Amino acid sequence: MTARAAARLTGAVGLVVSIACVAGGIALDLVLADAGEVGPVAPGWTGLSHLAMAITGAVLLMRVAWHPIAIVLLGFGVLGSVGALASAWVGIAARLWTDAPLAEAALFVNQRLFDSTIVAVPLVLVLFPDGRLPRSRPLRAVGSVAIVAGVLPLLGNVLKPWEVLAATYGGADPDIRPWFRPGWGLPLDLDTWIAIDRVLDVCMFTAPVLGVLVLIGRRFGAGEELRRQLRWIAWAGVLLVIVLVGVPFVAPWAVWQMALVGAVAVMCVAVAIAILRYRLESIDRVIGWTILYGLLLVAVVLVDVALLAVVGGVLGENTVALVAAIIVLIASAPLREPLLAWITRIVYGRRGDPYGVVAGLADSLEHSDDADDQLDHVVRSVARAFASPFVAVRVDQPDGSLLSASHGTPQAETTILPLTYRGEAIGELEMAPPRRSRLSRRDERLLADVVRQAAAAVRATVLNVELQRSREELVLAREEERSRLRRDVHDGLGPALAAVKVRIDAARNVAADDPAQADRILEVASRTVTDAVGDIRRIVHDLRPPTLDDLGLRAALERVCDSWDETGPIVSLGYALEGTPPPAIEVAVYRIASEAVNNARRHAAARTVRLAVSENEQSVVVEIVDDGGGIPRNAPAGVGLRSMRERAAELGGELVVSSGRAGTTIRATIPRRGALKEAARA
Repeated sequence: MTARAAARLTGAVGLVVSIACVAGGIALDLVLADAGEVGPVAPGWTGLSHLAMAITGAVLLMRVAWHPIAIVLLGFGVLGSVGALASAWVGIAARLWTDAPLAEAALFVNQRLFDSTIVAVPLVLVLFPDGRLPRSRPLRAVGSVAIVAGVLPLLGNVLKPWEVLAATYGGADPDIRPWFRPGWGLPLDLDTWIAIDRVLDVCMFTAPVLGVLVLIGRRFGAGEELRRQLRWIAWAGVLLVIVLVGVPFVAPWAVWQMALVGAVAVMCVAVAIAILRYRLESIDRVIGWTILYGLLLVAVVLVDVALLAVVGGVLGENTVALVAAIIVLIASAPLREPLLAWITRIVYGRRGDPYGVVAGLADSLEHSDDADDQLDHVVRSVARAFASPFVAVRVDQPDGSLLSASHGTPQAETTILPLTYRGEAIGELEMAPPRRSRLSRRDERLLADVVRQAAAAVRATVLNVELQRSREELVLAREEERSRLRRDVHDGLGPALAAVKVRIDAARNVAADDPAQADRILEVASRTVTDAVGDIRRIVHDLRPPTLDDLGLRAALERVCDSWDETGPIVSLGYALEGTPPPAIEVAVYRIASEAVNNARRHAAARTVRLAVSENEQSVVVEIVDDGGGIPRNAPAGVGLRSMRERAAELGGELVVSSGRAGTTIRATIPRRGALKEAARA
């Protein structure tokens, strides 16, 4: 038989035994109740908590073979279930069947072994989640003390003499007193045992508290996976400790036992989820419900106390308690969901309401006028949604400056998420983890959606600012160009044409008397006109090369490649454009190609230069490759190279220069959409 099969068989047998014992105990309780009797010891139904332990242990054994926590839960669950059956059998023997067999043995189990929960709970808390003590020496010491403190009360019950049990039990019920046989246990005097009992009582209440402290200690430095597991067991452990330590002082024994059954069952379910399904189940809403009903319970107690003070003498204590519960339930019914949402928002932020987070951020961004205001709304929304103590956003602007906003106090531990828009990095979001919990996968998806929405909004605002700046630059450039044309016409063409007019008039005046002088004057006027025509051609060429209109881009580039002496490098052209590109792209390609080819001819000492112009769906690519000596590594960029970069950048493109011993490659990529935007601006 394999280890896994043996574990499954053990789990199945233990589960059957536990179910049979608890079912038998409850059946005996019903028999006793039907006879109108009350047993002298705990009823059999109190074994339901041990049945929950046995069920959880069996399930874990079948799923995770021989897990130490599974063994603890199944073993003590079966032991407690047997104790529950023994308790019920003691009741039958004491009240209905005085000659019942095994009555003394049942009393022994009931009095000495029934409190196995006190051992199982600290063991589970200390050994969770892998069945081993913590690695940290301080936590290991605390865990060891918790285990010893849990074992001592059970060991003390086993070693007590029957006389001490009878004395501490209050004399014991007369029907079971004859079964308290002398001669068992450590022969210490009664006062010593009473002192030991006080120590054991302290141990009984201290053990689970220390177990919870070990769980809390494990959380520090734990990874995300262990933290998710610990949140389940810590929630159940705290609830169980409250029931074990607090309820006995404020509620009757029967109420305490019922609360203990529920708390142990909750802890068992939490252990199973924490070990088997912690990746799938979130505890956030469970904790919210726990806090809500804890507040309602406190409200019931407060109303009960108030009613007792006012009408307690008239209605009676039980009636007042019932009225208090009804008042709180009626008052809380319409407020339950709002209260739960409020509690969840305080503990975990607003991430439990993804639609509310996204809608709130969208509404805030819609009413924001500038990028600074939008970033402020983004950091506040993220901080509120995820209960983060610190959130900061930094966005790169087109002019190289940084736009930033922050909320909260900077923390030592933060996570940086990139802000991207259409694959382009535009900034980053820095966020400190929530104070009370880690982000689940669902939270991470929500955060990604919020970041994506924020990135789109911020990018739109930045683009709007960039567009406004571009418009201003366009107006300035237009005015500068107008001023330049005015200067060229006023300072160059104007005086030249005026001089031509004066010379023509002078020639007319002397033509009749001195034809030779008139001819010389007209010759000077002709040269002036020729210079003026050259100036006009230069102005027109600066606006747009005439060869593009006269020949087209391909023929103009062929002329660039051919227009050099035979001693220079051989320049070849590869042209793969279909149709005529937009005018802005034509000019940029021509200017970049002309400048790069001329630079290669003048400075590269190359034998061959290859000019290639190609296109794809998004852009036009200009590539100039030479086999010269390359550009020196530390050489500053010249006017020509800066001019080429500026022409590519004007249309939203880029120019990349790579140089080495094998030559230089200049590659300019000009997006078609950039040319369309430039045309739209014009």
